Amino acid sequence: MPLHPQAKAFLDQLAAAGGPPLHAMPVAEARKALGGLFTPEHKEAIHAVEDRTILGPAGHRVPVRMYKPSSQSGLPVLVFLHGGGW
Repeated sequence: MPLHPQAKAFLDQLAAAGGPPLHAMPVAEARKALGGLFTPEHKEAIHAVEDRTILGPAGHRVPVRMYKPSSQSGLPVLVFLHGGGW
């Protein structure tokens, strides 16, 4: 299966940067390198952060983290599902 064009473009940019490939770096160094790539341009204020669990497949508890921008109710929701190790 070919890579998605956006994923390929990202990997091509990493290769063009001239550093070692991520898989050849120690974990801490690779995390640091990737951390600099994903710095948000605009940070929203956070009113509260709450760790919870929700019921997942086959009755398993799945940890979730809720970020609340204010104490106001009825706000829209954004769901972000992390891809893990891809």
